[in-house]
Amino acid sequence: MTRARGCVISGSRPDIKAMWTEDEGHLRRQVYTGATPPSSQPKGVQSPHIPMLIAGAGEKVTLKLVALYGDGCNVIESRTACGTSTPILEEHCKAAKRDYASVLKTTCSYCVITDTDARPRP
Repeated sequence: MTRARGCVISGSRPDIKAMWTEDEGHLRRQVYTGATPPSSQPKGVQSPHIPMLIAGAGEKVTLKLVALYGDGCNVIESRTACGTSTPILEEHCKAAKRDYASVLKTTCSYCVITDTDARPRP
């Protein structure tokens, strides 16, 4: 994730949560000037709102955003990379004074099934 995209996520977070919790969204960012206020109907059944899941494993920006704003993270990396992302997220949580255990941690993996033991081709 680029720093610019990270800034959009951190700045848009209040608008996104408003869509999930308020009857009528209120635009807080100048980026949306002139736009129709956001609406999300019907509301999700989860309380207080739908969990905000941030996907990625960028050590400097993405995992920091997870520690600051995310209810969870989805690391789309190899098993080895997932192992290095976890302690980095934990450090970001400490810096943000957030309980690391409160962050839902998920991952996506790829699985290739073949009829033989030969190495599958991508």
